[in-house]
Amino acid sequence: MKRKLFALIFILCLTVSNLVQPGNVSYAKTEESLAVWNFSAFGQGVSGKEENSGFKLNDDGSVTVWSLNGKGKIVPASTDGLSFYYIPIPADKNFTLTATAKVDSWTFTNGQEGFGLMAADRVGEHGDNSTFWNNSYMVMGTKVEYYFDPLKGEVVNDGNFEKITMKDGLGAQEKKGVTKENLSLFESNDTATVNQFFSSTMYTLENSCARKGSGVYNLWENEQTGAQNTIDDSKSEVRLRIQKNNTGYFLSYLDNKDNVYCTQKFYDPEALDQLDEDNVYVGFFASRTVTATFSDIVFSVTDPKNDAPAEERPITYVNPDYKVVSAPYANSDIYLLEYLGNADGYLTVVDPYGEKLVDEHEVFAGETLSVDTSLKEGINSFKLSFTPLSDYLPDNDEYKRLSSYETKEFNYAVKYETINDDEKVYVSPDGRPEGDGSEGNEVDIYTAVKYVKPGQTIVLKAGEYSLDETVTVYRGISGTEDAPINVMTDGGRAIFNFNSACAGFVFAGDYWHVKGIDCTHSGDGQKGILVSGNSNILEDVYTYENGNTGIQISRFLPSDSYEKWPCDNLITNCISYGNADSGFEDADGFAAKLTVGDRNVFNECISYNNADDGWDLFAKAETGMIGKVTIQNCLAFSNGYGLDGSEQGNGNGFKMGGSNMPGQHMLINSVAWGNKARGIDSNSGPDIQIYDCKSFNNGAYNVALYTGNSQDTSYYVDGLISYRTENQDVDEKISTGETQNDDDIYRNNNYFWIRQKARNVDDVIIEDDWFESLEAPVADANDPLAVAMNMRTSEGSIDLGSFLKLSAKGTSEFENASKAMEESSEESSLESEEVIPEKEEEIQAETEENVDNATEEKSPLVPITVAAMLILAAAIVIIKGSNT
Repeated sequence: MKRKLFALIFILCLTVSNLVQPGNVSYAKTEESLAVWNFSAFGQGVSGKEENSGFKLNDDGSVTVWSLNGKGKIVPASTDGLSFYYIPIPADKNFTLTATAKVDSWTFTNGQEGFGLMAADRVGEHGDNSTFWNNSYMVMGTKVEYYFDPLKGEVVNDGNFEKITMKDGLGAQEKKGVTKENLSLFESNDTATVNQFFSSTMYTLENSCARKGSGVYNLWENEQTGAQNTIDDSKSEVRLRIQKNNTGYFLSYLDNKDNVYCTQKFYDPEALDQLDEDNVYVGFFASRTVTATFSDIVFSVTDPKNDAPAEERPITYVNPDYKVVSAPYANSDIYLLEYLGNADGYLTVVDPYGEKLVDEHEVFAGETLSVDTSLKEGINSFKLSFTPLSDYLPDNDEYKRLSSYETKEFNYAVKYETINDDEKVYVSPDGRPEGDGSEGNEVDIYTAVKYVKPGQTIVLKAGEYSLDETVTVYRGISGTEDAPINVMTDGGRAIFNFNSACAGFVFAGDYWHVKGIDCTHSGDGQKGILVSGNSNILEDVYTYENGNTGIQISRFLPSDSYEKWPCDNLITNCISYGNADSGFEDADGFAAKLTVGDRNVFNECISYNNADDGWDLFAKAETGMIGKVTIQNCLAFSNGYGLDGSEQGNGNGFKMGGSNMPGQHMLINSVAWGNKARGIDSNSGPDIQIYDCKSFNNGAYNVALYTGNSQDTSYYVDGLISYRTENQDVDEKISTGETQNDDDIYRNNNYFWIRQKARNVDDVIIEDDWFESLEAPVADANDPLAVAMNMRTSEGSIDLGSFLKLSAKGTSEFENASKAMEESSEESSLESEEVIPEKEEEIQAETEENVDNATEEKSPLVPITVAAMLILAAAIVIIKGSNT
């Protein structure tokens, strides 16, 4: 704070004496040139500490801005967190800011790093890392994706063409839709408001990689870890401009003589007059891992009356995109044909017999129409005809039109076939599509998952399956409750190696039971296994060394609304380790996040040495609250570290939420230890529940219960033990809202790490002799699976042996505490009230100094009855002899 105050006073003195602002900057001679430049780090995940975020005025007149150590993020479809060095400009003036932006150093994470020039209508308080909404224009280096038509040699707005991913590239971004009237709804995570009003659009300003074809590329030099796919014609600096004129906001990429290579024009000069009608805030930013220097700065302010007249806004044309999104094959004669288009209009579907399934049926852009039909064996050809409304405007934008309003007719073929009528379909590494699925004449895995019938079992011969295409079980390829599709191995494990070429498995069908397979080496950024259907079971599945999360539950199609999000899935007795994306940012062991329905359960699973988190239950306002997730009888350890012990990503054990979104998540009878960051983390979820869990020697907080905006909380904790033999000065992070019942957290049978001891509300302190052993299991890089197998009983249950198992003394003390809780009196309640303030004031301030506050994302919960918990637990095999 002192440094910031000194810097601002210094700048003001220089300004008043007509010296440098912020360096050798060229200004128009206006009264606005006397305005003071400011600095603030604000938004998701930032830190106010100087080593994480700051700026420097250099002797040559340049300005260096940094945001380091993973702090902040640039999220194209959401809110940002960044370091911003800026000047306020009167909203009734035009301006031009031009600078050479040099990326001095950066570290690739997941494309959320960035640097460049920004204009915004609202700036947050320095150090405030809560979600921050504003409207903005950015010209910047960050993750940029676009589609390219190689025949026309141009970037197109059509997802049917090749997708070019720049991690990182150069782009121009517009975010708008936040007003004074709806800001409070945005801040309260009202998903309907966000989806209705907020828009975020990114355009590429540089397409040198387009001719290379679909792929992932990097434009920038000076990356600190040797990021892959850096192109030959890479850059360390670019000349950028952001301009407001009478037409709107122009974002440009220039050559070194300020000639324009490319300009993206946004035709709304009042776009940044929404949240602050007096000022627009313009300057330089960096985020997440970037240090950038801005030099040769030219800045001018112009009266609109003296500026060029507004240009006429052109019409943008959008190519029609009408398609069937259901599978082109079927495993039964019952078929659900699903249509999706990008225009409102009328659809006719004719079945293979010439009957109209729908006739001029009204459909809407972005909404799936599902039509029940039946198939005959063999090829079934459907005829579709779609006529868009003649007055349809894409995105309801008066300046957008379809490139054609003509009726489009097309055919869609669906093949209904079965492999055999036996109980089993045999699959082997060298199986062929022509096989009949008998033993000795096996089929390949791709054929098996297309045409297996409900009630059949796919029998996988043991061995390695070397693949380079995703194994996709499409929606509609399903079993039934009475006749599920089983996938079992024969003679050992079936190891599916995807050779870093693609995603692994996608299960979008329902009622599949998969047991005894391994999934490894999915492509960078590609998940090992994605579960997108309902009522599926993954049992005894190992996922390791994949390019993203090992096993994740999330929706199948981007267009899937909540009713199609995956529900009622059970992930049990599974192991996930060593999964890492190249940026060490996204790969979790297990995840159920963003687009998850109700009643998904993880049981008896082990997650360790994954680049990011053991479990991730992240949610965000843009997609809305996710369904309740239960994690029980599970272990999370050493996440955030590679198998060789090297530091990788954030590394939380159980991350139970995101973005302050409420939910119904429960963590039961589970243990976290040795994770790089937090053991059990609400991640701003306001209502998670924790039952009979342990957290031991995690790098940051063992337990963190907090939200990002001091909202109401209803945390519930029962039977928690948090203990340390390392980093004993790191206390818990517990910050609750006004609605929190403190007795639901501070109880006789909960032991939080407070003032360098594990203590309960009665100040009973745990000692080492409460445990039989405090020697934590760790993985051996030469045999990483062994550590998990040593914690499994012959029946498959988890048993930690003596590690963290309560000794006779510990058992007695814990039982006494539980009895005391049952017999709690008014006096014990008063004692609890005395302990709580000490925790929340003294300890919180002390802890913030000792812990590197990892980037936050958030989620939720509501108290459940003990009876309800027992009913749920009864459905699962309880850990035998385990102290987890």
